[in-house]
Amino acid sequence: MELELKKGPDNKIYLASTFENYYPYKDTSYNVYNTHLSVINQPDSLGLACYFQPFSFYLGGARTYVGLPNNTDYELGAWVEFSL
Repeated sequence: MELELKKGPDNKIYLASTFENYYPYKDTSYNVYNTHLSVINQPDSLGLACYFQPFSFYLGGARTYVGLPNNTDYELGAWVEFSL
C-alpha cells in the first residue's frame, strides 16, 4: 500500500492511497480507490479523535494514482522590514 499525504488550506490532511500497485496504470476504470481521497479531519488530535475518514473526499470525476499536486504553502505571514 502506497500513500501520499498533503496538508490542505483547511488544515486537514488528505491522503491518496491504493490497495494495489496501480503503476503502470493497469486499472483504467473509475472506482472508489482512484476517485476519492481519504481525510484526517483533526490532525492535531490523537488516536480516534483525529476523525479519519477513508475514501470520503470525491474528486469530481478526476482520478489519482497515489499522486497529489505540489502546492506551495503561502501561509508565511507578513513581510516585515526593519529600518536602522
